[in-house]
Amino acid sequence: RYSLSVHGCDHTRAEFGSSDRQRLYWKTQQAIERMTQHESITGISHDRVMVFPQGVFSEAAMDVLRRTGLIASVNNDVISADPHPRAITVSDVWDIAVMRYSFALFTRRYPWEGIENFAFDVLLGKPAIAVIHHDYCSDHCARLVNFIQRLNALHRAPTWRNLGEVVRRSCRQREVSLGVVEVEMYGTELRIENRSDQPKHFLIKRRDHEASAIQRICAGAHEISWKPVNGHIELEIELNPGENQVIQIRFYDAAEKRRSGDNLPYRLKAMLRRYLCEVRDNYIVPMRFRFTAYR
Repeated sequence: RYSLSVHGCDHTRAEFGSSDRQRLYWKTQQAIERMTQHESITGISHDRVMVFPQGVFSEAAMDVLRRTGLIASVNNDVISADPHPRAITVSDVWDIAVMRYSFALFTRRYPWEGIENFAFDVLLGKPAIAVIHHDYCSDHCARLVNFIQRLNALHRAPTWRNLGEVVRRSCRQREVSLGVVEVEMYGTELRIENRSDQPKHFLIKRRDHEASAIQRICAGAHEISWKPVNGHIELEIELNPGENQVIQIRFYDAAEKRRSGDNLPYRLKAMLRRYLCEVRDNYIVPMRFRFTAYR
């Protein structure tokens, strides 16, 4: 089963490292429109998760992303490209997702970082998110297959899901009393399940330092009440045995809704880069692999 995510817009250098909120809004909307169009043409769904090009992002970008319907971001780096970036602690990184920006930032790893680091992520309760580029498959996917086999051989084998479901299912929960479960939510969507044979009451909280930006919160198609409490938002739902529900947090649109557009030199540069990347990926890289194989 294939699933795509949103990987920037034009993939130009540091396009989401800008502090220009109007341009960030335009680039995010353009990326979403392109992914929606691609889905309508190909039938391949995409997850509303941002993977930053070159791993570069700004705090302004994080705020714009949550106001345009994306549910989380994924990146290798956790420190923003701002001149004076927010301090990130070890406990932030060891959490399920970094929440300092009030928009979930999930971390990912390359296979060559070692299977033990993926196992450590699992031990911490973090999702094990792996990243590769196409050149990692140059040996007819032998390295990739070996990596997957080693992941599956862990004491607690992973459940393979698309990135959207990884975000929705990422939470911490504990039963605080009989039939009452406390849940910490990370992305702007959460899939909550009652796997028991008794009704359960769920007390859900999520860190958010700007609760005034929230327009509404829904459980499925129904809007539910919530309240801000000391840098968190809190809400409650009741689920019957076997029932599951998706909690969705929706934010007010960004104030910078007016589209800025791209000038002609930028469009030409982005188009040239796109064609050069296709030449590299479709001709130069395969030729290099074949040359290496026949040496």
